[in-house]
Amino acid sequence: MTELKDKNLRFVLMKTLADLVAAEVGDARGELMDELLAQFDDLGVKSFSVKIPGAEKVATFTIAEPKPTTKVDGAALLDWCIANRPELTQVVEHPAKEAWEEVVLADEALKLLEAELALAGEDFWTPDGEQVPGLKYVPAGRPKSFTVRYEKGGQERVIQAWRDGDLAGIEPGANLPSIGAAQ
Repeated sequence: MTELKDKNLRFVLMKTLADLVAAEVGDARGELMDELLAQFDDLGVKSFSVKIPGAEKVATFTIAEPKPTTKVDGAALLDWCIANRPELTQVVEHPAKEAWEEVVLADEALKLLEAELALAGEDFWTPDGEQVPGLKYVPAGRPKSFTVRYEKGGQERVIQAWRDGDLAGIEPGANLPSIGAAQ
């Protein structure tokens, strides 16, 4: 039974440390994101190399850029396609006790319309100047996150640099010991 108690205590210790560090990482990520976004806004830079002392690259931060989308009001667009672009619709039969048919947009309809129509502001227009109901352009929003991609062996190199004291000037947060700090 002592072995299980020791394993339980070991797990609680690891979980406690992981929870504390995770909270600090979340705060640090938010602060860093603000600075990364400032560089993104000023210079258009969306990728940042991370190097340990000695200039060895260990990771890359990349700002995740949202993609613009098209908001679709299916009923309004379907009505317009039936009247103006019937080839972009299809009839779907629904067999049941009493069979019925339904006209729906064809699978490729949105892709074709986005390629063919003119975009002005958030509205889509035909070459004849008719606004197409049921479609609204939604521009990409502000980036909200970044990813961290390690180079091969990058995590191990960061830990080794930390253990070797190469990162002595880096404050690792309140929940991890600093290299060279009094214990």
